[in-house]
Amino acid sequence: MSNKISFISGNFNVIHNGHIRLFKFAKSISDKLIIGLYCDKLASESVYINQNLRLEALREINLIDKIVIIKKNLKSTLIQINPDLIVKGLEFQNEDNEELEIIKGTKCQLVFSSGEVDLSLEINKNNLKNNNKIVLNDYFNRHNINKTQINSVINKFKNLKVLVIGDLIIDEFIECNPIGMSKETNSIVYSFYKQNKYLGGAGIVAAHASALGCKVHLLSSCGKDENGSFINEKLKKYHVKSEIIKTGMINTVKKTRFYNDNHSVFRLNYLNNKLLSRNLSDKIFNKFEKLSNNIDLVIFSDFNYGCLDKNLTKRISDICLKKNIMISADSQTSSQYGDISQYQNCDLITPTELEARSSLNDSQSGLIILLEKLRKQTKAKNIILTQGKDGLIIHHFDNKNYYNDALSSLNLNPLNTSGAGDALLVGASCALKISGDIWLSAFIGNLMSAIQISREGNTPIQFNELSDKIRNI
Repeated sequence: MSNKISFISGNFNVIHNGHIRLFKFAKSISDKLIIGLYCDKLASESVYINQNLRLEALREINLIDKIVIIKKNLKSTLIQINPDLIVKGLEFQNEDNEELEIIKGTKCQLVFSSGEVDLSLEINKNNLKNNNKIVLNDYFNRHNINKTQINSVINKFKNLKVLVIGDLIIDEFIECNPIGMSKETNSIVYSFYKQNKYLGGAGIVAAHASALGCKVHLLSSCGKDENGSFINEKLKKYHVKSEIIKTGMINTVKKTRFYNDNHSVFRLNYLNNKLLSRNLSDKIFNKFEKLSNNIDLVIFSDFNYGCLDKNLTKRISDICLKKNIMISADSQTSSQYGDISQYQNCDLITPTELEARSSLNDSQSGLIILLEKLRKQTKAKNIILTQGKDGLIIHHFDNKNYYNDALSSLNLNPLNTSGAGDALLVGASCALKISGDIWLSAFIGNLMSAIQISREGNTPIQFNELSDKIRNI
């Protein structure tokens, strides 16, 4: 490369992870990145953040070498800059692109890319100079959120009647220490140090809701085994009313993590690989029907270990829609395969990027296009796309227009990331049922997630913990 200039134009309403990926890609194929920002007049109704604030946000990104305001039209700006490369998202590849006519006869090339689509991508935090407080203040200002409103919402959790449906899991943590190399197998030998067991899966989702003050029922299944007894004891301790169908046909799921100095060494899963039987499905549905007259919110916590299937979720969702019961859902894909698209017409779904891409079989689209596709497929009113340490993106549809925003992670030094999504699901779902405001609800969910990853294992987040965090933001 020899002083190559790449150019990206847009409104940049809210900077999110997809933009950073595209900026990084542009920088990787050029020496200088210039961003063209459409002025308020040209952007018109496409933006709800004024030009100065959008410009200020872009200036905080070290990847960008120069920013120009597109005041007249794109053609005049491109003639002035004379870039070597124009970079656009892959979703524009089959669209009519006005840039092609403008650069006709020049050496400039139009390049399409979704940026880096490796789902294990790590964004360099040094690329963003914004600290969390500044980003959070901007977010609050955009959506007219304040502490009084937040506290008002969480104080009403005690009025909520919540039903959690999904897989029960035991999370076991075994801490071990390396003592040397085995001469027989050339493998590292560890000694046992300590063991802790926690309630996981839909169980901890219900326990979080109960600890926040909600009146909670849990509907699930487990095996007639020692692990099933452990779950019952924990649910009683956490004041969760449960309707658990015990059967000798399945095993209670347990996930064992061996770790040393907060680093994972090995994972061993004791899974239930049996499909959901029609008999078990009918029993779960019948119990749901009896409970359905006295609930405000149904949370599907689906880990895809045999408690839920597409037929059962549809039967339950149909009843919820008839009775105007709010529905939220999470369907996890990790060592097992899940499909968030089986949850239709939900008020909220909270997939990871991997889960969204797997469901759509789409590894290429930019994040906002990905969210639009997922919303159309699931008919969800709200989507929170979680991205681990890179925070989350919120997608809201009001039956006419869609809106997007992003929130940074509120805990960049996690002790253990296990259970982050469960905590977010509970906090955001309960807040959305109370307030109807996805922006405020996403913040509460994000804060719940930040609290959860500051501890070793899954223990219910208490109301006082949440209110203390809110007080200190």
